[in-house]
Amino acid sequence: ERSEITYQNIIGALLKLFLDQSPSGKPLSVFKNQSAIVDAITARHVDMPGLSKRTLDEKFAAANRSFRSKR
Repeated sequence: ERSEITYQNIIGALLKLFLDQSPSGKPLSVFKNQSAIVDAITARHVDMPGLSKRTLDEKFAAANRSFRSKR
């Protein structure tokens, strides 16, 4: 369970980084939202087990909950 929480927090931190802005308001990545990240991953890794839209949405939701609860 502890390693699962660690993975969730890493994913949550990466999502926040991808979707955050610099102090001047400039986006830190090309991704506008979490859905765009999911779309990019599923488009690039069609045959990779565990990277379906449904799985990514579930894992990202869990990661967001975990990451936010620790702050």
